[in-house]
Amino acid sequence: MYKATANLLIVCFLCWMTGCSSTHTASEDLVPTDYVNPFIGASTSVGAAGVYHGLGKTFPGATTPYGMVQVSPNTITGGDNGSGYSDEHKTIEGFAFTQMSGVGWFGDLGNFLVMPTTGELYKVAGKENNDSIKGYRSAYNKATETAKAGYYSVELTDYHIKVESSATPHCGILHFTYPSSGQSRIQIDLARRVGGTSTSQYIKVVDDYTIQGWMKCTPDGGGWGNGEGKADYTVYYYAQFSKPLTNYGFWSADIPEHWVRKRDEVVSIPYLTRVSQAPVIKDKKELTGKHLGFFTEFPTKEGETVEMKVGISFVDMEGAANNFEQEIASKNFGQVKQEATELWNKELNRVRISGGTDDEKTIFYTAMYHTMIDPRIYTDVDGVYTADPRKVPKARKLKEITYDEMLDLATLGAGVLHNRSVEMAKKYGVPLVVRSSLNNSEGTVVKEEVTVERMLISGVALDTEAVRIAVIGLKDVPGMAFKLFDVLAKKHINVDVILQSIGRAGTKDISFTVDGKDLDDAIATLEENKARLGYQELHSERNIAKLSIDRKSTRLNSSHA
Repeated sequence: MYKATANLLIVCFLCWMTGCSSTHTASEDLVPTDYVNPFIGASTSVGAAGVYHGLGKTFPGATTPYGMVQVSPNTITGGDNGSGYSDEHKTIEGFAFTQMSGVGWFGDLGNFLVMPTTGELYKVAGKENNDSIKGYRSAYNKATETAKAGYYSVELTDYHIKVESSATPHCGILHFTYPSSGQSRIQIDLARRVGGTSTSQYIKVVDDYTIQGWMKCTPDGGGWGNGEGKADYTVYYYAQFSKPLTNYGFWSADIPEHWVRKRDEVVSIPYLTRVSQAPVIKDKKELTGKHLGFFTEFPTKEGETVEMKVGISFVDMEGAANNFEQEIASKNFGQVKQEATELWNKELNRVRISGGTDDEKTIFYTAMYHTMIDPRIYTDVDGVYTADPRKVPKARKLKEITYDEMLDLATLGAGVLHNRSVEMAKKYGVPLVVRSSLNNSEGTVVKEEVTVERMLISGVALDTEAVRIAVIGLKDVPGMAFKLFDVLAKKHINVDVILQSIGRAGTKDISFTVDGKDLDDAIATLEENKARLGYQELHSERNIAKLSIDRKSTRLNSSHA
């Protein structure tokens, strides 16, 4: 009975998905993006939801399917506002280039906050009602707010500026239409972050139209779980303006070392007052600080438009610049918007429906749209990425690729970094330099470097294609292996046989170089260490590779039992 019921449900579901009926077929002229409404779910209001976690916490701004960049309005920094936007708010504090969608735990991202303004320069966004402390945030006309798949626009009524945004997978673009003003402006809060602040920033004026830099976000600055989520990342940017930087400046707030800089603190009156008092700096080309801002000023005529394009990377500044050049450098706003719409239609067209009302179609395609915001692209256009921004060596330097097998073992496991490093070395045609860092008995760090030709994979610690331990010409091979056992034990990894399994790494013959060590002594010492640590050899039906030693050729040859 249960099986029959399940089969009936599956058939009904397939019929609904394909729109099967006797009188309706999927409409050939249906355009899915016509039925996407990004405002659905775009609220964090606890009152409106009637539950403690608020509503959908999605953002209404522009993005592409699974894109790295989301160019969206932000209405709030603190509180439990993961997307940085909530529909009931009456003011906008800026337009960020990274956003989370549909998450709680205070959120994160919301980096590189851009705001077009006129008149007096303010260095903080201020509060929603602008009474306790005034800032650059602006009221906006709800009637003009438009959101579609890949496009957003709104009128900022305090400045009479129309803002439009769109995106490519790795870049974003803002299109501003200004009023007549002798002091129009684009300003950027480099410290801004949803649920906190970036803890340090860097900016450089590259030429008359371009800036580049980075924003480092650590748990000390709040963010994900107000720091408990341990989010630690750096956003790199490469931004170009359509108007020359003839009158630009920075501000840099002197934040005391002992100040807490998390979700609630960075929106407190004392903190905002400190930032608002930051001096304007006009005589520099580049700057590093704890709370930086940048602005460029220019006169505008009524209806004059100014564009700003930005490339984003989570790897390095070179990656941001390359993403910019590859995806957006030669395109205007109209082109970017059209291509974003086409990308969305291509993805959403994977499922076509018929029948139902327009509201039902909107519910369906908007829900589908939201499923395609995450998971998102993390690699740059050239395929480079950092799996852990705190620890993984950069793969961009073309002189060599560096790989640290101890970081691989202790952080990611599964040989992920090793495999990726080998791929990148082959791709760029450069040597792979393998480093082994491990605290020795004296407490110093052992760092030995060899090229890929000398690399030794001494064993596989799992019965799957998992952890590979590389011993790289170290003088204390037994000592290092002993410490590897310790690392594995702390990670609760079940070790079979060290130095008795080449495993399934796909390598039959691996060169073995040990400086001044007898191979038999090394293996014997490893076996002693293993026994002392209480590991049991598992005599199971697993296909464990055994090693035979050719002393003349100093090679390890694996033969399967």
